[in-house]
Order: sequence, then C-alpha cells, then structure tokens
Amino acid sequence: MDPDIKKDYIKNPYPGIRSFDIGESDLFFGREKQTTELFNILNRTHFIAITGASGSGKSSLVKAGLIPKLTKDNGNWSYLVFRPGNNPYGNLSIELGTMFKETGVRDKNTRNNKDIEKIIRGGINPLIEYFEKNQIKNNILIYVDQFEEIFRFRQNEYNSEATEDSEKFVNFLIDAAKQKNIPIYVVLTLRSDFLSDCTDFPKLPDMINNGHYLIPKMTLKDKEDAFKGPAELAGAEITSELGSLIKSHIQDYDVSLPVLQHSLMRTWDHWLINADQGKAIDIEHYNAVGSVTDALSVHAEQIFGLLPDDEKRKLTERIFKALTHLGDDNRGTRRPTRLDEICEIADGREEDVIAIINEFRAEGNSFLLPAIHVLLKSDTVIDISHESVMRIWKRLVEWVGEETESAQLYIRLSKSAELYQEGKTGLLASTDLQIALKWQEENEPNDIWAVRYDPTFDRTMSYLEHSKKEYEKEVAIKEEKQRRSLKRARFIAIFLGTASLISILFLIVALNLKFKAEDSEKKAKEKEKIALVESKIAEDKRKEAISHKRIAEQQQQIAEQQRLIAEEQKLYAIIQQKEAQYQKQLALVAKNDAETARDLAKELQKEAEVLRDQAIEQKRIAENLKNRAEISEARTDTLRRLAIAKSMAVQAVKIYQNNQKAQKLTKENEELPAILTLQGYYFNKNYGGNPNDPDIYTALSVVSNSATVIRGDNAHSDAVRDIAISNNGELFTSCSDDGTIKLFELNDAEIHLELKTDLAKKTAIRTITFSNDDQKIIAGSYDGDILIWNVDKAETKPQKFKGHNSVINKILYAKNEDKFFTAGNDGSLQVWEMNNLSAGSNVIYQTNEKIVDISFSYFGNFIAVLSESGIIKTLNTSDYSEKDLIKCKEGSAMSITWNADNELIVGFASGKIEIWNKEEYQEVFVHSSGINDLFFDNENHRLITCSYDGIIKIWDYWDFDIEPIIVDSHDSWVYCIAVTPNKANLISGSKDKSIIINNINTEILKTLVRKEVEANMSHKNWLKFVGEGIEYKNELPED
Repeated sequence: MDPDIKKDYIKNPYPGIRSFDIGESDLFFGREKQTTELFNILNRTHFIAITGASGSGKSSLVKAGLIPKLTKDNGNWSYLVFRPGNNPYGNLSIELGTMFKETGVRDKNTRNNKDIEKIIRGGINPLIEYFEKNQIKNNILIYVDQFEEIFRFRQNEYNSEATEDSEKFVNFLIDAAKQKNIPIYVVLTLRSDFLSDCTDFPKLPDMINNGHYLIPKMTLKDKEDAFKGPAELAGAEITSELGSLIKSHIQDYDVSLPVLQHSLMRTWDHWLINADQGKAIDIEHYNAVGSVTDALSVHAEQIFGLLPDDEKRKLTERIFKALTHLGDDNRGTRRPTRLDEICEIADGREEDVIAIINEFRAEGNSFLLPAIHVLLKSDTVIDISHESVMRIWKRLVEWVGEETESAQLYIRLSKSAELYQEGKTGLLASTDLQIALKWQEENEPNDIWAVRYDPTFDRTMSYLEHSKKEYEKEVAIKEEKQRRSLKRARFIAIFLGTASLISILFLIVALNLKFKAEDSEKKAKEKEKIALVESKIAEDKRKEAISHKRIAEQQQQIAEQQRLIAEEQKLYAIIQQKEAQYQKQLALVAKNDAETARDLAKELQKEAEVLRDQAIEQKRIAENLKNRAEISEARTDTLRRLAIAKSMAVQAVKIYQNNQKAQKLTKENEELPAILTLQGYYFNKNYGGNPNDPDIYTALSVVSNSATVIRGDNAHSDAVRDIAISNNGELFTSCSDDGTIKLFELNDAEIHLELKTDLAKKTAIRTITFSNDDQKIIAGSYDGDILIWNVDKAETKPQKFKGHNSVINKILYAKNEDKFFTAGNDGSLQVWEMNNLSAGSNVIYQTNEKIVDISFSYFGNFIAVLSESGIIKTLNTSDYSEKDLIKCKEGSAMSITWNADNELIVGFASGKIEIWNKEEYQEVFVHSSGINDLFFDNENHRLITCSYDGIIKIWDYWDFDIEPIIVDSHDSWVYCIAVTPNKANLISGSKDKSIIINNINTEILKTLVRKEVEANMSHKNWLKFVGEGIEYKNELPED
C-alpha cells in the first residue's frame, strides 16, 4: 500500500448509496460480462429495456459500464441521461439543449429548451429534420433512468394531459429507436415489478421483447471485486480478515450493491481520518461505522442529530413520511413527491424544507434525490434514493410504520364515513372515537396528504367531528342522569330512614301489647289457684259436716243452719271455680293474642331491620358518591394548579428573556419572572407535582442566572473532550482536541491554570481524571500517551509514558487502591500502579475491536469494559478475573455506566440506551443521536445523558415516561458530563469549545431566586397568570 495515499488521494473511491456516475467507470468492478452483453444487444436492436430488482445496479451498469464502453470504442457519441419525473418531454429537451451546445449548434429556432421541447413534441420526424439541417453526425444514446416514473406521471393529478403525454413520449422513444436516418439508441431501466405496467402502452411490449435484458444477480466473486477493486485502484489495501468478514456479511444478509458501497464509503472516510499512516483498512474501521448492517442507519442518524433544533427534526420526520406511501400490500413504499406538495403535507416553509432535503442529499450523503447539483424548484420531484434506506435506517423504519398505521386508520375511517352516509353503519363508538381523535391530534392530517389514500377527506373529517359531538352530547346526558340518580338516591335514603323510625315505633307498640298480655295471663293463673284452694276448703267442711251428722242431729237447728251455710259455701266455690275457668280461658285467649302480637312484632322488627340496612347501604353509597365527587373535584383542582405551575414557569422564562432586551423596567416587571418562577415552584411542590419538572427547573435555572459559561480566552480553542472533578469538590479539570488541559476552581471558574505540556496544537487529549488524594492529574492522548502532573506543580512538565498504540478513550482511577485503568482503540485494558510507574502497564484484557468506555461498579470492586460492537466484559479489579460477558442487542456502542443496583446502562449511536441486570434488559430511546456520556446519580435515582444532538437530559430512572429535564446550553455536540460530589452542579464540555456549569438542584436554585424578591405579584397580575378561584395573598408562601 502507498504510505502517502492519505495525502495524495482524498476522493473516496466508493460512491455510497447513489449509483456510479459516467466518470467513475474505472471504479466500477464486477459487471464486465454484463457490460459486454448490453453492448452487443444495443448494436443489434437499438433498444434495450434493462429490468431488475431495486438495488441490483441497473443505473450503475449503464452509466459506469455501457456508456464508457460505447465512447471508448467510438468517441463520436452523445448521451442524453435523464429521468421522466413529472415532465418527460421537458427533461429530455434539457439534455438535448446541453448536447446542442456541446456540439456547437447555433440555431435561432432553438434558443431555449422550450423551443426544443416543441420540436420533439411533434414526433421523431421534426427532430430528424433538425439534425440533418444542422449536420449533427453524432451517435445519440437516449438513456431513460427509472422509467417506472412514467407510470406515476400518467396518474399525475396536477396535469390533466399526463396520460396522453406519456403515451406520445413512449411512442417517440420507440420511433426514435426504429428509424434509420440518424443513429439513435434508446436504453430504459426500470424495476422488474413494474414490467407488467408496460402493457399500458400498445407498442412497448414488442420493443421490450426484442431488447429485454434482465440484470443477473451479482455473484459473491463479483461483489468481492466490487469492494476490493476501488480500494486497490486508489492505492489502499483491505486486509484479508476484513475481506473475509465482508464476504460473510454479504452471504448472511444478502447485501445489495448500494448498501455495500455505502458501508465501504463510510469505512474509507473513517480509515482516512483515524488510521495510522500506512495502515491497511481493517475490521476496526469497518465496525466503527456500523458494518453493512448499520452503517447506513448510523450515517443517517448523524445527519439527523446535526439538525439545529427539534423543530427541524420534526419537520424532517414529516418530509420523510410524505415520501412514503401505503402500497397495495399494506407495506410502506417510496413515493416520489413534488416539493410544493411536500411543503403542504409537512406544513413547512419551502426554504426550510429545501434546507433539510439538501442535508440529506449533500455530497457523500445521497439519501434523497435528485442529486445535490440539481437546483430544487416547486415542481421538482423529491424521492428517497433507494428502498434500502427505508429498510435499514431504524428511525425511518419507525416513521414508515407510523405513516402506514396512520394511512390504514384514515382508510378505515373514510370507509366508515362512506357507510354512515349510506345508512349502513352508525357513528364511532367510544373506543374507536378516542383512537381516531388521538390520531387526528398527533398526525394533524390535511387534504393534500389524505388524497393519496382516499379523496373524501372533508366527508371523513365531518363524520369524525359529528361522532365527537354526539359522543359529548351522550356523555352530558349520562352525567345528567347520574346527577339525577344521585339526587334520587338521597331521597330514597331519607325515605327509608323515616320508614325505619316508623317501624321502630311499631315495634315498641307490639312489645307493649306483648307485656300486657303476659301480665293478664299471670293474674288469671293466680285466680285459678285461689279457686282451687277454696274448693278444697269446702270439701273439708263437707266431710266435717258428715262426721258430725250425728251430733248435728242433736243440734239439728244448728246443723241445719250449718248445712245451709255449707251449701252456700259450696255454691260459692262452684261459682268461684267457674269464674276461675272463665278467667283461665280469657288468659289463654290473651296469651294467644300476645303470641300473635309478638310474632307480628318480630316480623315488623325484621322488616324494620331490612329497611334500616337498606337505608344504611343507600347512605353509604350516597356518601361514597359524595366522596368520589369530592376526590374528583380535589383532583381536578390539583391538576389545574399543576397546569398553572407549568404555565407560570414557561411565562417566567419568556418574560425574563424579553426583559433582557428592554431598555427600562419597573420594579414589579423586573421581579415578575422571579415571582412567577417561585409561585410555579410552590404550586408544583405543594400539590404533589414532579419535583424535577422540566418547566419548573428551566424557569429556576434561567431566572436565577446561575449557569457559568467558560468560553473564549479562559476556555479551549477546540472541542472539549473530557472533564474530571476532584474528590473534594473544589477543583475540576478539562482536556481538549487542542492538546491543552485546564484546571479550574469550582466556586470561581475565573481562577484557572493551564497545565504545562508540549502537546498544544499537536495532538488531542481525549480523557482525564484525578487521583484519589486529588494530588495528581492523569490524562490520555490521541496518540496513546499517558501524562501525569502533580497538582501543586502544574506549571512543570508532566511525566510521560507510552501506554497504547492509538487513541486512549478512558482513564479511571481505582476507588480503593493507588492504581488506575486505561482503555483505548487498540482494544486493550491496561492497569498502572502509581508507586511503580516506571515498570509500565499490565494488559489485563485484550479484544480485537475498540474499547470505547469503561466504568466501575458502585463499590469499585468490578470494572465493566465496553467494546464498540456492544460486548460488555466485567472484571474483578483485584485479581482481574473475568466475571460476566454480556452481548448487547445493538451495535455501535458509545458509553457505559454502572448504578448501585449493579445494573449496567449502555448508550448507543442510535440514541438508545440498554439497561442490563444480569440476563434481563430493557431498551429506551433517550436521544435523537449518539449518546457520548452517561452519569448515574444514585442518591436521587437520576440518569444524566448527553448526545451528538447537543442536548443534556436528566431522567427519572424509575420512570422514563416522565418528561426529562432538558439542558440545552451548548451550540453543538456535547461530548462529556461530570457531576460534583454533592450532586448539585453539572459540568459539561462540547464541540463548541465551551465548558458550562449548571446547577441541577432545584432547592438551591429556588433559594437563589427567592433572594431576588420580597413580596408576591400584584392582584392584577395574579388574576392574569393564576386566574380566579385561587386565594390571593400579598406575601409569598413559606418553605
């Protein structure tokens, strides 16, 4: 390999995803046989239709194979290369006009392209006459690339004459190939799945039958020539290991030529920038860009991440969605679309849309067509350059999926609207309506977009709106019914309560009757006993009378009198006995009545108890409904206050920024941002809002003006690559691509020192750290050197040791021992003993790919080693024994950290993180581009990330659905972050050469803002920013 190749050959020999151009035939390998076959067919038929699958290399075969062979054998050739687009005649006339200028034709009748278009619209004969008149003797090759566009042109809604024009144009091409007056040759390339559409043109099938060429699939040997040939021609060398790996990937993934060329283009660029002089292109360069599987996606993500703001990124999403279409097979396909139509669908200004399209079609990018040299106009057709972009770029895959789902939902909705109009179905039900309304809110469809799938957009939206109104009316009716039911429940509860009281009164009366009956029964029994006693006495007297009968005879008168008395007594006794029996019967009747009354009382009691239980249940239901209503009312009030809190925070930032531009302010207006910020903070805190709410934090941070920005003379002259904070939290240091290292006091960043080094402007410093005792600073360079300074002798030159063969990506100082670890692009993990530096390092782990990052476990007893492909190896920091091996689900890993729960968090080039807990993992997209650094705050359970998208995000680790705090102070990529030991300050370094210190503790920020104000806002401002219904107080709330 030529060691000066990187100086002498700057142009990349691989075209990327675009097709080869005519001037790149020397780089076009693997299609020599097919080129010769095309040459022979064209000479025989003057017409060829080349068909093949997307990505099979049809355009490259013609432009870098056939055309160079034609001109090589006979230099007297002119070739007209164009795509039909939405103006086939116009595009051909442009190519003819260019040819006329090149051949020196000067004709007043063809001063512009419109004149030429008028000639060819007349058919082939006027063109023949023009050629003969101006003595044009060249052989003419008309090459119509992507001929399938003619079928879309036939259905062009902007051109009512499109069908007739397309037929005339195809007939013109056929007549041009058939005529013999002038040597015109016609070549078409089209995707094979459009071949059946050619039957729409009556004369075309016969022409294709005579000159059809189905491009064969490239063999493995052809593809090997295609990737080795350009490198060898450019004087570079591909290692045999890389060659074998690429061939393996070609077989495993059935890689198309454009995808292969794109990955090699990116590999070449990476090798040219990063490889040592004279080193061959190897696996490390290939893997660094993502290999054939991810290179395209990683490249597209980098372009996307470099867009200036989220608004442009959102516009990019809408642009790419506009360029996709729901096909007949319900899959997303490319849909070439006019620029003005894209602007209407994406709701973007034309200049903004053009700027984004230009980013994705810039030199070396080629994700969109036409090529960068073509000036974009309102009627220019924009297209995704290749189907593989839609299949490989992961973000676009998601967008295509979303667009497909959106189109499917709209089609279902429009069908429902049609059926409703026909009286065959009803309005949308609750669930379907909510899904449709959410779709409408998120996608904001318009008629320009909708006409692609169903032209009845107005009817569909009217149906949706009618469904919404009817649903709202139904909900209102249900709420009214519920209100009435609640009122009725309250009435029933009162009625049943009253009934219960009446039942209790009945029970008391029944019990009283029972007691009286039992008392009557008792008295009757007592009278019965008396009668029995009296009867016995009478019987005794009778016996006494008989026994004294004889005596009575002597005393007859006395006895007779006694007999009479006895008879009277007997009669009285009988009467008493009958009375007693009567009383007994009365008692029995009373007893039966009492028992009946008692049974009735028991039944009444049971009924009363049932009514009482029902009354209690109704009361409980009423109280429950009341409580739910009160809870709902309280929740509504809470949500209202939290919404007001966020609104005040947003308003505070706007007013603060406007105040900075104002010439003169009243005291009230000057303090208003701080007051709004504090009120928002207290509302959020007192009503259970997220303590790390992004809007509240942003307001506190902006209004407190607490950020420290270090740039200019005090900072670096190139990108800031790493930052380290001393363990006592008093100092921090930074390193840069400019080869310098700065040392700052944290509490006063104006006080700084530049460490002595002879590397300034010579090589980059990529990583830096403090020793455990804060007495030493250790740094790693781009060239693999280790530099060590004594902090108290920073003005002296450092100790210098050769550690790695290339870039050192990370240095970590052991937590509990006097040693440090280094990792770099050479794939080695090394350990250095501070008390024996002269002995050099020990390599404790080696891999054949880059080690991009390392991280200690919470207690420092393990170290995680992250390779670029996403392989994580964990080692014991004492004996260096291997513990675990984890293979991440995604490649192109960039950063890693470890939390106190022994979970590993890995950041990737896609903007995604993977969280690993042994064999279990979860993945979350946290950025729109690659994640350069991670920090885990174990005390507050927060994950801090920074990215190529220029943003720092602070996440609630327990719930990634909670909106993160956004810190977007930098103007470009954020390379590194560090957090002070008290977790109050975040220090970040960026490609924009700046260092920024942000306070990330909301309590501290609140205290800073509180010092700025003494009283609350005026009542007038309270009504303006808070509203009515919330009590106003002159003083601010107390903490």
